[in-house]
Amino acid sequence: MSGTPRIITALVPVLVLHIDELNLNAVRAKLAPVGLQRRLDWLIDNITHAIQTLQDVLASSSTISRRWRIATALQPQDFVDALRAAFASH
Repeated sequence: MSGTPRIITALVPVLVLHIDELNLNAVRAKLAPVGLQRRLDWLIDNITHAIQTLQDVLASSSTISRRWRIATALQPQDFVDALRAAFASH
């Protein structure tokens, strides 16, 4: 778990999808001899925060975003406002 941010990020869906099958204490014990057990704790904390943030974003998302299964806090009115501002500046 000392890789690039992309590699670490790629672990998130793996952990989430297999959380019921994982023995995190066993994983932590295997990482301990090389001094990486704290990285697992860091990863789990970040995953937990990301899931909570995703739930908040999904709860406030627009109908069209939910229909297309897009997680975004942007609202249709945000696009309307941006387009109007762009046209007004020309």
